[in-house]
Amino acid sequence: MSKTNTLAANEHDGAFTLALMYVALPCLIFLLGFVRPMLGLPLAALLAYAIWQAALPLGWRINWREYVAPLLAAAALVALVGIFTGHAAYDWIKHWALINEIADKPWPVQVELKGESKYLRFYLAAYLVPALLHKATGLSTEAATAAWYLLGFTLLFRLFASSWLRRPAWVAFAAIVLVLMIGGADALAEHGLHALVERPFPVWFGVHYEGWATRSFQVGLQFASILTNLAWVPHQSIPVLVAAAMIVNDRGARAVERLVLVYGLMALWSPYGMIGLLPLVLYRALPHWRHAFTLPALSAVLGGGAFALLSISYLATEMPQAGMCVSCFGENITQVNSYIPFFLVELLPFALVLRRRLWQDPYCAVAGATLLLIPMLHGDTLDFTARGSMGPLLVLALRSAQALLDAPLTRAQQALVALAFALCLPTTVSEVIYHASNGAGQKIVDALKPPQKRWASKFSRSGDIRAPEFFDECSWDYESQYFITTKPRILK
Repeated sequence: MSKTNTLAANEHDGAFTLALMYVALPCLIFLLGFVRPMLGLPLAALLAYAIWQAALPLGWRINWREYVAPLLAAAALVALVGIFTGHAAYDWIKHWALINEIADKPWPVQVELKGESKYLRFYLAAYLVPALLHKATGLSTEAATAAWYLLGFTLLFRLFASSWLRRPAWVAFAAIVLVLMIGGADALAEHGLHALVERPFPVWFGVHYEGWATRSFQVGLQFASILTNLAWVPHQSIPVLVAAAMIVNDRGARAVERLVLVYGLMALWSPYGMIGLLPLVLYRALPHWRHAFTLPALSAVLGGGAFALLSISYLATEMPQAGMCVSCFGENITQVNSYIPFFLVELLPFALVLRRRLWQDPYCAVAGATLLLIPMLHGDTLDFTARGSMGPLLVLALRSAQALLDAPLTRAQQALVALAFALCLPTTVSEVIYHASNGAGQKIVDALKPPQKRWASKFSRSGDIRAPEFFDECSWDYESQYFITTKPRILK
């Protein structure tokens, strides 16, 4: 390998290593700050060693110029969502409440709710670094959270752009935008269904459309664009998308070890995202089973696996009814009248862009098959379909960007691509306007709904929210998802 190619490979390894470290940092904080020392200290040491092994410490380099376009895109997203000001969409009422409770309380966190002491039990990894920054420096939780997610988005977008970093910077930026924007035809579906029942939708843009299938079919079905997942649930989507980007783009010397570590650490970030990525992780990692007993691989498997088991023990304490139901598969699979229009709306834009690659590319084929299976396992809520689908959808989005940017398109292909974006862009453009306008269009839509269904037009007024205010605003029915009376055994 030439010196130039060696430097490029090391820089590529460095990007994926930084992403691994980002995912790992709050997990190490959790082990040291929340977990009993007899469990937390040895596991933290094992993870640190596994990360060092996966980082190729003697060779990896960082080319900071490759992060300019990702940083610009990340700053735009942080500004769009409203993280720095604290004025953000509905899910952020919960995010701010939990970050503030972690920031202001001793660890592990106990909160007084209606006169009863409760323990925080949640996949809280993303909240730990901003909370610790606030504790250590006095920095506002809004500023700390904005900085943390700015870093996360930048590292993630650098992974998105991996295939185009030797081309002009605008190509890398365009690739990031393409990945963020491609998705389902949710807006057209919502308007079309309303037109069929002679109830015209009152507005086109500034509306959060991703729940169209759940509203129409009364079934917990939802796929969302990468943009929407990052805007609403960065606490889950960032590590899931890092792992998916690793599956598609990381071919470094320790690529599989990095993937295995990120996958295990994901248990404290997004359990449903972890389940949804399992087929793709297995497809990527199993061909390398002969290397499983090397020191880097063994430390990754043991460290990631042990951390996942510890996280599962923590999260399983008084676990509420889940959004995933394996035993419901036989009943769910009969809901054909819901699934056919759902898959058509959500996956047709990808099919038009990818064409034969959708089944000829093995990663697309595994991702597509996973997306067809995930809705069959839905429970009473849309949580599993919405979060389990994040990783496979990114695989399709990354491959779509490659199909558009890596080779000239024929006129017929250009027509199919134009149709694909005509289908999906109204949804993603509406989502951008929704956040930029603080839900202006959504407020018009919600005015026609009963008060209890107007949640999508609620925005956090600031980042200064605590758990009781969160439940007062959003419903005390959510309390059992985040706080429990029994102290998890692994906690100090």
